[in-house]
Amino acid sequence: MPGLKNQPSLTGKISSPKSKATAKFEADQEEILYPANIMFDRRVVRGNTWGARPPPPDPTLIKASRPSPSKKRARSTGLVPPRTPPPVLGRRHVELQTETYLEELTDVIPEAEAGTQTDELPARPPSPTFVPAKVGVDTTTQIEEGDLFDFDREVEPLLEVLVGKVVEQSLTEVAEEEELSSLRAHQQHFHQVRAAELAAVQRLEAAERRKKEERDRRIKQALQQAAEEEVLRKKVATQAYARDFLQGLMVSVFEDLQQAGHFFDPIEREVKDDFLPWLTREVAELTDRWATAKAAVQAIAREALARTIEQRSAATLERLAELQAASTAADQAEQDQMAAQAAELVEFRARAGPLLAAVQPDTVAPELVDKIRKEMEGMARAALPPPLPPVPAALPEEGSEEAGEPAEAPPEAPEPPKIEISDADLLQELLENDDVPRAALQDALKTLLSAEAAAAAAAAAETDTT
Repeated sequence: MPGLKNQPSLTGKISSPKSKATAKFEADQEEILYPANIMFDRRVVRGNTWGARPPPPDPTLIKASRPSPSKKRARSTGLVPPRTPPPVLGRRHVELQTETYLEELTDVIPEAEAGTQTDELPARPPSPTFVPAKVGVDTTTQIEEGDLFDFDREVEPLLEVLVGKVVEQSLTEVAEEEELSSLRAHQQHFHQVRAAELAAVQRLEAAERRKKEERDRRIKQALQQAAEEEVLRKKVATQAYARDFLQGLMVSVFEDLQQAGHFFDPIEREVKDDFLPWLTREVAELTDRWATAKAAVQAIAREALARTIEQRSAATLERLAELQAASTAADQAEQDQMAAQAAELVEFRARAGPLLAAVQPDTVAPELVDKIRKEMEGMARAALPPPLPPVPAALPEEGSEEAGEPAEAPPEAPEPPKIEISDADLLQELLENDDVPRAALQDALKTLLSAEAAAAAAAAAETDTT
């Protein structure tokens, strides 16, 4: 179609399809330009020149990590890029391999293990571009003109899209014009309504202004009339007052003279001049006597309070003396009790063996007595100083007479001292540990004393008999 020669297509230009790999390979072959200023040139080493300079990054990896322009455009505009239109009726899309290098696709991936040892600080070169090994057999195919692309048939979808887009844009513009005309009509109606409202407001304000002026004028007239009536009322009142004043002038003159003291009662004058001053003097004297009596009562009360405080202080001192005497008596009783307990303990220690023999079978188990005796022996051995090591015999000097004689035997080590625990110490330990009740010891002591007294009486009787 001759009218569509200058129309841009979806690819941007009218040409035969071209593989993406070719464009990518051509972009990789572009020369990398470096800045001319050596202050920003990466080839100029800064700092320690002995350190290894990192190799420049691979341009292929940099380009691969950089997002494509289509993705940037889609992210900025929020629109999905156009895709390949669906195939027409009776045809289907077939995926073709458009890469420069062909490789064989196999299910089993060859694997191999290898080991290597690198140097201590190797200088890593830039990563080379991956070029797969060439496998398989190359074949050629001849495609004639018109076998894959028929312009008259393939251009129909493009024309439909262009016409639809133009119609949609036209409808959008018409709708926008209609909306703008509607907005202008609405705005004009709004201005008309607003002008009518402003006129109505102005009329209302003028009417209100006239009403206010009329009200102020009426108020002013009312105030003026009230002032005139007030003046008239004062004139009438003044005339009435003058007439009444002149009628009672005689009476008022006599009243004024009486109030001034020209007309007085002799009894009232005597009361004011004589009686009231005398009454005042008597009241003052009575008040002075009452104050003197009050001071005397306060002095008596202070003296009685001082005597009461002295009596209570003496009673308190006597109570403290009684409490101190009671405390001294309690201390003396406690000392007497301690002395009695000490005497009782001395009596127990003097008869420790018989008492222990008398109490042990009933109250204390023999195993407990043996256990306490062994513990006391262990504590006594632990308190002893460690034994001195034996002194070795002196060696005789060579050439002396004692050299030929046999050496004397070394002195034997001293035997450890023998530890004996008395019955008194054992009985005291049992009392301190509360293993033997004091009441049981007292009963055993009474029994022992009774037995001794009976033995003494029997011996005395036998002596008398002899």
